[in-house]
Amino acid sequence: MDQHQQHPKCVKQFKAVSKFLAKSKTNSIDLSACGSKENNALVALYRCETKNFDVCKSEQKMYENCHSSVMGVGTFENGSDCAKQLTALRVCVQQRKN
Repeated sequence: MDQHQQHPKCVKQFKAVSKFLAKSKTNSIDLSACGSKENNALVALYRCETKNFDVCKSEQKMYENCHSSVMGVGTFENGSDCAKQLTALRVCVQQRKN
């Protein structure tokens, strides 16, 4: 992740994600670990970026729907995590910022 591409209002969230990545042996965050501290930090960063760059609203909404469903009933569209939706959000945010 390139800090120079982050929205100025998202620096706090970027630092939180960077901290988790620095501690990770694989330098990655498990996107299927819905509700983990690392995953929540990444979601907070993407939520901040979608709001401040005004992009990827449909992808953000789809992730939020998935997260609510997984946390509530344990599944969303026959899956038990939101890795697919979070990946779509990540790709959208990264493409729109460039």
